[in-house]
Amino acid sequence: MFEVQNQPPPFEPYNLFMSDAVLRDAVRREGANWAGRELTELGATLGKPETVQLGFDANKFPPQLRTLDRYGHRLDEVEFHPAWHQLLEIALEAGLHSSPWANPKQRAHVARAA
Repeated sequence: MFEVQNQPPPFEPYNLFMSDAVLRDAVRREGANWAGRELTELGATLGKPETVQLGFDANKFPPQLRTLDRYGHRLDEVEFHPAWHQLLEIALEAGLHSSPWANPKQRAHVARAA
């Protein structure tokens, strides 16, 4: 077996929040440092190899609009690859859809953006 020596190893697993000094500084500077634990947990989840693969799969298989069924009846449905559903589930579990309104705190929108 031939060993490839001119490529770096995969950059995973890693923590997307902890590995981004600029983002961490911005969170602190903008007054949302209280969200550090949650952002660190989400960063670790997003940096897992299986989560990174979900992102590649979602990009490879974009949503498909189905306007008609095979008989010509109107459907107007969008089919999503399962990776999309898994990524959305991660986002929902992290509260990205509603955290500033469900748990209002000072600079909650900064934390959500991070």
